[in-house]
Amino acid sequence: MSLLMSMPKYDLETSYLYVYTKSLKQYAEKEGISVITLERPRLRKDIFEGILRKTKVELLVCNGHGTEEF
Repeated sequence: MSLLMSMPKYDLETSYLYVYTKSLKQYAEKEGISVITLERPRLRKDIFEGILRKTKVELLVCNGHGTEEF
């Protein structure tokens, strides 16, 4: 199984998500799940989409509060 996780840390709100996601990542790896993480500076839409095209991702965790356009 493979898992793709975004791990933003831009402000207070996403910093909380970052810490939570870090714990989730450690748990997943302990359970034998292949984890791909996107953190700065790789946390970009083009890289995210490229991974989805090239990798068979079975579980996706997208963290953040988004913008009006995305």
